[in-house]
Amino acid sequence: MVSTRPATNRRVAQRRYPTLGRCEHCHAVPAVDRHHRDGNTAHNQRANLLFVCRRCHMLIDGRLAVFLSTSRTRQGRGPVTPRRRRMPGRR
Repeated sequence: MVSTRPATNRRVAQRRYPTLGRCEHCHAVPAVDRHHRDGNTAHNQRANLLFVCRRCHMLIDGRLAVFLSTSRTRQGRGPVTPRRRRMPGRR
């Protein structure tokens, strides 16, 4: 049975995939989050999950730019556009 509560569905993914390895987006740091590609937290098949670091998860979800602009605004500085992280092996 699939729950209609997103928090419960996310816990299913956490239990099913406890170890994640490296971030599948930037490959630079260990993954800590499970991103649902289709946005449906009840769909926990491996093909629908992307194991990512927190920064890449925020970037994919579109939350990184908002976070950076609000944190800089609170510090009395203007908003900033997010910089792209260099991929290993690329110049």
